[in-house]
Amino acid sequence: MENETKKNNAINATEGAKKAPAKKKKTKKKPSENMSWSEVTGDFKAATKAQKTAAEHEAAMQAKKAEKARKAKEAREAKKAAEAAAALEAAAAAELAETPSDQLKPEDQAVEAAEVPTAEAGSTAAETVETQASEVGKKGKKAKKNRKSKKAESIAAATANAAAAEPVPEPSPEAVETTVEAAPDEAPAAEIIESPEAASKPKKGKGALKAFIALLVIAGLATAGWFGKDLVIPKTVNVAFETMEGGSEITQEVRAKSVGEALEKLGIYISDLDTVTPSAATELVSGMTVNVLKRLETSAKIAGKAKRFILSPGTIEENLAFNKVTYDDNDIIKPKLSKKIKCNTNVVVKDVKVVVKKKKITVKSTGYRVILDPSLASGVMSESAAVDGVALYKYTYKYVNGKKKSTKKKFKKWITEPQDRLLRLGTASTGNSGTVSILRTFTSNTTAYYAGKNGRGALGTRCHYGTCAVDPKVFPYGSAFWVQGYGYCVANDCGGAIKGTKLDLYMTSTKQCYRWGRRWVTAYLLGSG
Repeated sequence: MENETKKNNAINATEGAKKAPAKKKKTKKKPSENMSWSEVTGDFKAATKAQKTAAEHEAAMQAKKAEKARKAKEAREAKKAAEAAAALEAAAAAELAETPSDQLKPEDQAVEAAEVPTAEAGSTAAETVETQASEVGKKGKKAKKNRKSKKAESIAAATANAAAAEPVPEPSPEAVETTVEAAPDEAPAAEIIESPEAASKPKKGKGALKAFIALLVIAGLATAGWFGKDLVIPKTVNVAFETMEGGSEITQEVRAKSVGEALEKLGIYISDLDTVTPSAATELVSGMTVNVLKRLETSAKIAGKAKRFILSPGTIEENLAFNKVTYDDNDIIKPKLSKKIKCNTNVVVKDVKVVVKKKKITVKSTGYRVILDPSLASGVMSESAAVDGVALYKYTYKYVNGKKKSTKKKFKKWITEPQDRLLRLGTASTGNSGTVSILRTFTSNTTAYYAGKNGRGALGTRCHYGTCAVDPKVFPYGSAFWVQGYGYCVANDCGGAIKGTKLDLYMTSTKQCYRWGRRWVTAYLLGSG
């Protein structure tokens, strides 16, 4: 009954330890992937202060975590020790129960009456249980030794009685020779001979002791493994940031095994776009410098379309190469290729295509020329129609993002030159030649006159074929005319009956005057060519 009470107390202590509510662990919230760029980078002072604050917070969290882990570990160890002590007590009690109480020594009775201490909560629970378990083990060994000594004495007494009654036979082959274990501070016990029945009985005390020792070894290994993960030596790490707004660097101490773990504990968020050198899987070494290249996803207008674009520290040219955007000298790129990129930079690449073509163009003749032709009879007019020409032109077409923006036309050469409309006025009698212009065309009432070979006009100059008299109020002296049927003439005389557009044409003889008489003809007032 007493043994059952002890066993129930140990079981109740074990169940109480199992039912102890476990505190929930607080999980560190990882930085959101939707963090703004200013929150990730910041300026150098703000980033340094934030990193120090994050490191101090992380250290406090690690200390709390270690304390909770230590208490949890001690509770588990206390539980295991209580279970082991209960098992050992049950085994010892069972073995003591098999031995009559009148044959036990006072020490054995003391062991039987001893109670196995239960696990107590607190920081020294595991050590107390180990000490008590060790004492129970020593008392168990001593009790076992006493029991074996008692059995040996009983066997020796029986043998002596048998020897007195009859001759002592030789020992049988089945006898088992054993040596009683002695305590470290005692002399070795004398050899005794046990009967085959005694030798065949199981040695329960020794097996229970081995099981208890094995449990202690397992508990020690578990404890070392639990605390080993928190015994990482702090390492100094330099983190150098390179962002679109510039560079910064921080130095912190962190307990981590790899570069990625160190960055995570420092609260530095690394996206899939960022580049970490050395890589996150690299083993962390104290004094190591970790370079973090921060990038930002945005969009850019490429050839008139919005496309995904990754902004990276550097120039526009370097960013176009990183995003695999091709361009040529004709394309329009804003900002300039040499300009440094920033978080708010809008990259625009306009695709410009220049197409050059050569074309033959018909050039219509719009000119009109008048010439005095001495090879043609005076007063006779000859006109030739205009002839269109053919010219070679170069056309330059400019397309921006697929749309035509401008066209340039440039003359290269004539294939066939155009021919202007030509009016030839005959001057064979006077011999005049050259290009002239027609200032006025009118119908004139003309008459002929002759005053001899030495006749003089109003200007005092000699009159001859090719001079005429005019109304000076209408046509000034010196005006040149070409009269149909007569030819070229210059005004150098006047007459009382000549008014308006009338013209008196000077002839070479009176006979010629009669032949001309009075005529209405077409006349042209000429100007210089």
